[in-house]
Amino acid sequence: MIVMDMESLNFYQKCLGQNYPDGLSEKLGVAGFMANWNDRGWIGLRYDDGVTLEVPSFLLKKCVEFHTGDRVRISSNIDLIKRLQVGHGDWTDTMKLTVGQCGTVVKVFDDSDLIVEVKGVELIYHPALITIMEDGEVDDADDEDYDDIGVTAAAIDKSIINKGETKGW
Repeated sequence: MIVMDMESLNFYQKCLGQNYPDGLSEKLGVAGFMANWNDRGWIGLRYDDGVTLEVPSFLLKKCVEFHTGDRVRISSNIDLIKRLQVGHGDWTDTMKLTVGQCGTVVKVFDDSDLIVEVKGVELIYHPALITIMEDGEVDDADDEDYDDIGVTAAAIDKSIINKGETKGW
């Protein structure tokens, strides 16, 4: 999955002196399957619509299978969160309080979207925004400086939590 924003892509494109393939911007945040690996070290990603794009590997994030109960960390990149959340629970102001925080997967949807609980608040996240915590990684759940998220789950629009079944992404 390509997880870099267009501004960063444009910067790297200038640095590398390479043009990225047409249609790249439409595939940001969309899962594809590795089709090949070329002599430059670029990876060919094949998408469900038949499109294949070759991109440098540093633009990619491996898709991970999540499970209920997994300890995870939410991305700290607010711009990326806002972009990838479109059609995946959308951005809510409550998300600002969970950026970069650790939480627990409560539910995994058929399209791989996740409900993650952080400090008693459950929100839906695009899977590219979530990283499984490694064994021994510090969990900030007991961080005294972040003792109260300032909202309760009851204060969140329940329509966000009660997401219906969705198509694949």
